[in-house]
Amino acid sequence: MPPQKAPRLATPDHPRAVHSLRHVEALETFALVVLLSVCVALIAMFLGVSLLRMPYRFELEWLEGLTVDYAWRIAHGLPIYGPPDRTFAANIYPPLYYFISIPALMATGWTLLGARVISLAAIVGSGLVTSRVLRREQVPAAGVAVALGIDAAFYPITLHWYDLARVDSLQTCFAVAGVALLASDRARPGFRQIASAGLLLVCSTFTKQTSIWVCAASVGYFAFARDWRRCFQLTSVLGAFGLIGAAALLAWSPDAFTYIIGMPARHLVSLESEDVPRIIDFGWRLAPFIVLALSPLFGRRPDTRPIGFFLFNVAPAIAASFLTLLKVGGQTNSGMPAIFLLGIAAGFGAEHVWRVLERDGWRRLLRTLFTAGLAGFLLLASGGEYFVAVPTRQGRQLAEQVWDDMADQRARFLAYNHSFVSTVLRGETYPSADALYDYAGGYDAATFRNPDVSRYPGDFLSDIVNKRFSAIYTAGTIAGDPVDRVISTHYQVVKAYILPRRDAPRWARCLPRFKWTPRNR
Repeated sequence: MPPQKAPRLATPDHPRAVHSLRHVEALETFALVVLLSVCVALIAMFLGVSLLRMPYRFELEWLEGLTVDYAWRIAHGLPIYGPPDRTFAANIYPPLYYFISIPALMATGWTLLGARVISLAAIVGSGLVTSRVLRREQVPAAGVAVALGIDAAFYPITLHWYDLARVDSLQTCFAVAGVALLASDRARPGFRQIASAGLLLVCSTFTKQTSIWVCAASVGYFAFARDWRRCFQLTSVLGAFGLIGAAALLAWSPDAFTYIIGMPARHLVSLESEDVPRIIDFGWRLAPFIVLALSPLFGRRPDTRPIGFFLFNVAPAIAASFLTLLKVGGQTNSGMPAIFLLGIAAGFGAEHVWRVLERDGWRRLLRTLFTAGLAGFLLLASGGEYFVAVPTRQGRQLAEQVWDDMADQRARFLAYNHSFVSTVLRGETYPSADALYDYAGGYDAATFRNPDVSRYPGDFLSDIVNKRFSAIYTAGTIAGDPVDRVISTHYQVVKAYILPRRDAPRWARCLPRFKWTPRNR
């Protein structure tokens, strides 16, 4: 028999095979450049928008002013928990963020800038921890960029919460740092690392309560791995630091746990139609990165313990965020710890997939498609709404008008149903009226509903009825709200500050829209 001819593409040395491989390599390089460009652009947009928002001296979110109020009260020996009175109503968060913010707030003249600096520093710190963990596990720079790109992509979806004067960023930083320490030495940390990590996780919990689930997951990992020595050590450390913190908090404020634990436990959970879309929207954006993070568990990675440790903590963090979304009033900012922990796990996953698909031309082509698809998912997750969070020129001017109008009031005035004006800056106002409205006042603490005027402090209502305010500033009226009804009965609108619809981004909701003065004056 005559010898058979070998196929033309039988070896990679064949000219056509080499030519095809070069095409695939070129496409792969292009896709990688696109992915890295998307990651860098998302990170740059987050940082740029944050720096533009930082100096804005009014609330970017309607409860930001509470942070200034809380820190100021702590610094001046006043309570931040307890029954509401005519000048203050307690919120439901632990106090650690407020304590840490005091030096920055004092340095900036008790302005929101100081607290925002703490939040932005915490987010940057979370990013540095992410980079450190992945580089420690020899994940290449591209995998680190993907992890940081995921973090930056979710900035708009969390309602631009990363840089706000709120507790979530610091909670996230403590949680990510604590988990990273426990995952060191391939998830077999020594006692010094366990003690440091336990302190960080307790600090995260005393910043926001939901970190308790990350603490439980970290203990659960060692129990699942039957590493009983480390399980006992971590449980002991968390218990010791937690008890010390709880005892100190109770000695400082006996009413603290009523607000920190009791009220959140009674909040209504709802599956009504308006709540479901938020959960679905957040879920589908997370889903591709969850799949990516799980991918190393199905390959032949030499050691998956660090990956498993982060995944073990991602699961309860995501569950806590979805439960918060089910709560009446819950928002996607609750998912920030889950996002940053998932970013680290997805960084591991991206490196794993890249390495598995590097052997031959067909796998290299799949790697090209994977890289391009990942860039697309990042863009879809972000939604592109970055610069909508930057206060516009017109919005700044209207905010200045409200501020100046309030500054011209020579008598007592009321800023109701928002924290736009701080007690620190404007004297005797009701800056926490939104908290009064939601948690301790006219609305049932367990549901945020069922308005009842009798729940408000009597002197608060009598001051309105007796027209003891020279002016009242509100964000509008809410149907069925008893205090709105009292205000509209005894006061009349004399000035309106309204943004046109096309120029009314989310942040503008924080502005008082109307000025009321007493009727028949």
